[in-house]
Parts: sequence; C-alpha cells; structure tokens
Amino acid sequence: MNNPFAAISIIFALGISLAAVFQGVSLGMFTAVSVLGLMAGVLFFYRSNKKYSGWVLFLIIFISGTVRHMSYNYVPDNSIFNMVKGLEGPVYYTGRVQNDPVYKNTFRYVPEYEFVLGLEAINSGEEWTRCSGKALVKREASGRINIGRGDKVCLLGKIRRPKSRHTDSRFDYMDYLCGKRIYAVIKSGANMPLYTVKKNRNPLIWVQRYLYRLKLTASRTIRIYLPPPHYGILSAMLLGDRTGLDPEAKNIFIRTGSLHILAISGLHVGIIIFLIISILRVFGMPTKPAYVATVILILFYALTIGDRASVWRAVLMASLFLLGYVINRRAEIANIYGATLFVLLMINPNYIQDVGFILSFTCVAAIIWVYPVFKRALGIESKGVNPEKIPRLKKMFINLMKTFVLSSSIWISAAPLIAYFFGIITPITILANLIVVPVCFVLVFLGITALFLDLLIPILSAFIFETIVLCDRILLGILDLLMRLPFAYIEIRTFSIVYVVGYYFFFILLLIFIKRIYSVAMKLNFVGS
Repeated sequence: MNNPFAAISIIFALGISLAAVFQGVSLGMFTAVSVLGLMAGVLFFYRSNKKYSGWVLFLIIFISGTVRHMSYNYVPDNSIFNMVKGLEGPVYYTGRVQNDPVYKNTFRYVPEYEFVLGLEAINSGEEWTRCSGKALVKREASGRINIGRGDKVCLLGKIRRPKSRHTDSRFDYMDYLCGKRIYAVIKSGANMPLYTVKKNRNPLIWVQRYLYRLKLTASRTIRIYLPPPHYGILSAMLLGDRTGLDPEAKNIFIRTGSLHILAISGLHVGIIIFLIISILRVFGMPTKPAYVATVILILFYALTIGDRASVWRAVLMASLFLLGYVINRRAEIANIYGATLFVLLMINPNYIQDVGFILSFTCVAAIIWVYPVFKRALGIESKGVNPEKIPRLKKMFINLMKTFVLSSSIWISAAPLIAYFFGIITPITILANLIVVPVCFVLVFLGITALFLDLLIPILSAFIFETIVLCDRILLGILDLLMRLPFAYIEIRTFSIVYVVGYYFFFILLLIFIKRIYSVAMKLNFVGS
C-alpha cells in the first residue's frame, strides 16, 4: 500500500463517525472493546495470511475509532450533565477557567462576558460536593475582567441545560456546546459573588494568555484603521474572528461560495509560511533552520487563533511537510494528510462533527486524489516535456487551465456537503475562486505588513490600511456582480444525508472508471508507438 497512513486514518474516522451516529447505544463501550479483543485474536491467528490479516487490521482500526469516541465522551456519575436537574436557584461553583474571557452582547445595557469553567465542586447550600465537566459561564460585566485562563475561581450563579437554538440550516447551539463537552450554562449577575481562589502559575498558560493579548491588540488596531465591513473581513482572514463581519458582506461571500477565504485554513497558513520563509531567507538564514523557525512560528500562530480545526489541520500538515525536508525525508502528501487526520481525531474525536473540520479535509482530499485524475483525463499534464521548451503563451494557458480544474475539483467534491450543511449550491464558486484566491493573498500580505508597520511607522501603516479598503471594495464589487449572474447560486430547503452518501458513492465509482480508462488509453498508446 502506497499511502498506509491515509487508509488507516480514513477507516479510523469512519469508526468515529459510526460512534457519533449511535452514541446513545447502551453497552457500546463494552461491546466495542470485546469485539476489538476478538479481532486482535483473529489477526494473530491469521498472521501468516496477508489477505485475511489485512481485512482484520482494518476492522480493528475501525473499532478503535468507535472506542476512542466513546471513551472521550464518557460521562461519569458526578458530571454536571447528571446534576443539572437537581440544582435550583443560585448555587456556588468552583473550578478552573479554561479559556480567556471574551466580551459578548456588548450592545446590551449591561454587557456580558463568557468563559468556560472546568468544574471541580458545587455547593447548593449545605456542603461542597465534588463535580466534573465543563460549563459555559455568562456573567454580566460590572467593570474590568479580573480573572484569566488557568485561574481557580468561585462564583454564584443559576445553572441550566444549553438550549437547542438553530441559527443556520444545520447548526444547533446545544449540539455545538456538547461537541465541546460543555453540558451546562451558568448565568451570573454582576451583583453575584465572583472571586479568585488561586491564580494561575503554569508557564504554558501564561504563554497562551500573552498570545491572546497579542490577538486583542491586533484586533483593536484593525478596528481603529478600518471601517465596517472591511474590519470584519480582515479580522476573519488574519485572526479567525468573524464576530465583526457585516451580514450583507457575509451574504455575498456565501452566495458566491467564497466564504472559505474568511475561515483561516491551508490557503492563509500557506501565505503566512511563504512570507516567513521569504523574510528569513532575505536576512541570510539557511534553508533548514528557516524551516524549523517557520514551524515554531506557525504553531504559535495556531495557539493565538485558538481551537479551530481547520487552522490546526493546515498547521500540522505544513509542519510535517517542512520537517520532512529538514530531515531529508520527503513524505507523500497523502501520508501527511492521513497522519494529520489521525492525530487530530485522537486528540478530539468530536472534530468529526465540526463543519469546518469536515470541509477542510474534504477540500484537501480533492486536491490530493480528485484533481490529478481530472488533470490527466483532460490532457493538461505535460509529463516528460521540458517546461523551458513550452512557449510562454501556451504555458500561461496551461497554468490557467490547471487552476480552473483545481477549483472545479474542490467544488465538485465539497458541493454536497455545502448543500447539506448550508442549504445552498453555488456553481459560480468555480469562477469566483479564480479571483478571490489572488486577492486573499494580497489582503493577508498587506494586513500582516500593516500590523508590523503600525509598531514602527504608523503613518505608513495607515496608507497600507487604505490600500486594504480599496482591495476589499474591488473584491466585494466583483463578487456582487458574480452573485447576480443567472444560476450563480441555488438555495434548497433540504438536502438529505442519503443524497450526500449516494453522491460520493457514485462519484468515487466515476473516479475509478476514469482512472481505468486513462490507464487503458495510455497502454494502447504505448503499444501503438
């Protein structure tokens, strides 16, 4: 097998998907572990038979995925999930702050801030009881926030289960919180006690706090220089913060299938890596040390952005690719894809229900496996031809065709998922990507440059931010024109998961058929010559 990591990770992901669908089945953990032991015994028995051992190995990997999902989402008896119903009125809670508090609902007369609390104990009036699990705390702000990530706090508040609230076609707020293993919401008023029991002393958490402050500083700088909707667009591209995105601008990106440029992924990380390596090489750093320094910097960048599956996917894949060059081991991109998928799902199996995670890995899979098939079938791959002997005009045409086929491959591969999650089909995406990708490169480059220059030469930084506004206006104008074309987008009410499965089943059969036809044609061509 040429790409074992890819096959292993995909089978592992399928096992996690099955567990996610049937996560309410009783005795699931016991059954899965028992079958896992049985399969291990069968593998040992048939170890001399490669045919049987290979299938049994795949079954073991599949069941390992189900076990990992069940163990990760196991709810103990003292979990807050099981205790919410018995708690009425204000109750005291102690625990550690899991993230940096963030202001929400600032338009209210009394603004709120939110943070996730890892519960350790509760007191309903009689005695303290040990408790586990996480809760989302929503507290009215009465001044400066005096708590931070890693602090142990005690607070008074009213607790409830998360409400099932649909804000998009397939998005459910309760499922979103449960995916993060947050099973309760605590409302705490400004007049209710909140005090710090113990300050954080973990140096790693202090690093995360510092990175978060850098992110806030960058966000404030962008907000100062850029008016809406340009502030929201650049903040989404650089910082992963889409809270300031203008609804009208967001609608344009959705209807043209260009919303992906506002979610930090491989495109943005690739641009940042290119800029870092270029700067380090200009200052004379050797190639391998520059690659190592780049890996360290993009890991810090991922920590700054936060828990975003698409960001970590891009950062881990890029890190493995660069480190492969450092140790003189050029790994197959499919194996890097598989290793990244496996690592992320081992860390957090609930990523399998994250829309960004699913779309990110689907698009990369299209680049790895779908794009080469279409490229060969259309005859735009010039193997064995010296690029220097190809005329310049023809080379430009070939590169344009490759870009068009790449954009088409990604859209065809992701279209059913977008229809299922967002209720829209956007054929104009194929054309829109030819415009938004180069503009995204320019905006990310200008944004990073402006933020650094603001520390040194604010006047020059202001000029670059004005250039960003101009680029944004041109981009939104072009996308608005594309959106108004006939059949640019098609809104649909429902798109069943059965349609998604059927689509991918026949699509995979089509890819296999095209590969075989191409292989036969190449053999006949070889015999004829």
